[in-house]
Amino acid sequence: NLRTFCGSRTRFIRQFHSTPLTIAGGDTLKAEKIVRSEIPQLVISQYPERFFPKARLVPNIVPLEDSDYLPSVVDDSLEPVVYFAPSRDEPAWSVQASRSRWDTKGAKETETLLRAVITGCCKGKLIVRRDIPHDQCLREKQGSDIVIDEMITGSFHLSSLEGLAQGLPTFAFLDARTLDTL
Repeated sequence: NLRTFCGSRTRFIRQFHSTPLTIAGGDTLKAEKIVRSEIPQLVISQYPERFFPKARLVPNIVPLEDSDYLPSVVDDSLEPVVYFAPSRDEPAWSVQASRSRWDTKGAKETETLLRAVITGCCKGKLIVRRDIPHDQCLREKQGSDIVIDEMITGSFHLSSLEGLAQGLPTFAFLDARTLDTL
């Protein structure tokens, strides 16, 4: 037990970046135990806040002074580059047992929409990246013109904060609850 290891006077706090069901690996009883825990909880002010009614909301922070998060000069003579780097591939409406719709990020639907927009406009280049190191993703994002987070769940993710820090127009669908939380 962690309290025994650290001592009875040690204070603990938990910070959550995902849904209880994902943290519990799909086990609904463990998920309920996580939510009901007496240990003080923090939760990022994005979609996970919906699942932790006792948690205090905190911002998801990006290191604005880090060179990977700074704006860079983009070559305006080229066609616009739209950058989308989903971290999950599950379709929004085909949820696995261990995930909720919130965890899917709607990657397949968003990519389909982006390809249709680029084709319809006859201009622009869509870059979709998966399974690359985070620092590489940040550098590639810096070289784009527009960042897409996700357009399905009504929330936003770290990708939006990174794109905004880099001075890039960033798109995500924010529902009324997310806007109210902000």
